[in-house]
Amino acid sequence: MATCIQTITTGSFEELYPNTSTPFSVNILTNKVFKVVTTATTQAQFRFVFNPTSTVTTVSITVAAYQKVGTSYVDLGAVAFSDLVANFFKDFTVGEFYICVRSNQSYNATVVGVGDFTGFAPTVNFSPVVSDGCTMSVTMENVKPVNACDEPLFYEIVEGSLPPDIFMNDLGRLYGTLPNLDCLVDAVDYSPSQNWSFPDPDGNMHPWGRQWRFKVRVSIAEQPDTSSDEWFCVAVHNNWDFDRDNFVKNAPFKQIRDIVIVDEPVKLPKTVCMVPCVTPIESVFVPQPLVTPECPVCEDVDVVTDITLIKIPELCQKIDVSAIPLWWKNNKDATFSCKETQKFIENLRTSKYFQALLVQIGYNSGTVDPDSVIEATAFKNFLQLTASTLIDGRREHHIDAKMLQWKNRQNQRLPTTGITYDGAALEITME
Repeated sequence: MATCIQTITTGSFEELYPNTSTPFSVNILTNKVFKVVTTATTQAQFRFVFNPTSTVTTVSITVAAYQKVGTSYVDLGAVAFSDLVANFFKDFTVGEFYICVRSNQSYNATVVGVGDFTGFAPTVNFSPVVSDGCTMSVTMENVKPVNACDEPLFYEIVEGSLPPDIFMNDLGRLYGTLPNLDCLVDAVDYSPSQNWSFPDPDGNMHPWGRQWRFKVRVSIAEQPDTSSDEWFCVAVHNNWDFDRDNFVKNAPFKQIRDIVIVDEPVKLPKTVCMVPCVTPIESVFVPQPLVTPECPVCEDVDVVTDITLIKIPELCQKIDVSAIPLWWKNNKDATFSCKETQKFIENLRTSKYFQALLVQIGYNSGTVDPDSVIEATAFKNFLQLTASTLIDGRREHHIDAKMLQWKNRQNQRLPTTGITYDGAALEITME
């Protein structure tokens, strides 16, 4: 049978929470160890109830306490039980403690740790039992005052990492210069950050960037063993709007207006006669007429766009535009007393663009046109349906289509980031 310290060092233990009944089992070959973390000096009480799995002649149960100091464990003493129901009291300082249970036979047992030994306030539950015609009143007068923490706190990163050139001092303050996402060492296979953007349901473009997750441990100066860990995230967005505005400002090209000589060149003495190495050949200039090219206006458009506006009744204007297809699907066969709502249902039913949108998002069966895209947006109190159709035969060879395919292909290498809106559900399947 392993000793208590051997069981602790192997990690075979579970944390014990206050005022919570925790079931466990113990036998002659296996110890049971519980971990207790205290943030203040306190007296902890442990109530054990043992149920033997077979006939018991002699009850012999030992409960020992240990404290972790650095990398070693200090024996704080033990107590022997000869009854199946027993209480164990122990004074704890601030730190990490272990309760080890050993027995001479097999038991199914429960343990309840009474007291605030884990540092958080336990919840007091009242369970009054009254009969018909009886009344009861309870008044809570003693309120625990809030204790201000005036001890200095220290911060350190224990897992994860910050963005390059961003650091955190011992007081938890972040400082440094945010990195250029296009210049990171691991960004050689990514598309330029100017492409990292997405449209919201209203058609507005928003950037996304890279995320760095890190876990911060906060500890008290006088009590280094007392700490709390929590995960944080730093998201650095790209500079797509800066690049766009800078490009537009300098488009099409920078022009050289004049040349300014900063340093006057050294002149040769007038007494020096420079003789050319070869006899210069005079070129004969023959003037040529200027030919002005004619560039007619391109009438072969790439995309045909149609817009349909359907008035949204007042009662339905609170519905998000992205939720209107689902609302129509659930209420298309319903009869509304409001004439405007019923008219809205019929307008959606007869709209070819709305019905094509239902097929496009998978609510209705049918064939999706690969050259047509239907978008639904809000325009004042109207549902705006925009149908964009590419001219046949030009989609595969059009430069915009190729650039869009390249952008989407390159952005698939970026870290996956889920983006949702209030009231929306997100389900992701990674295959």
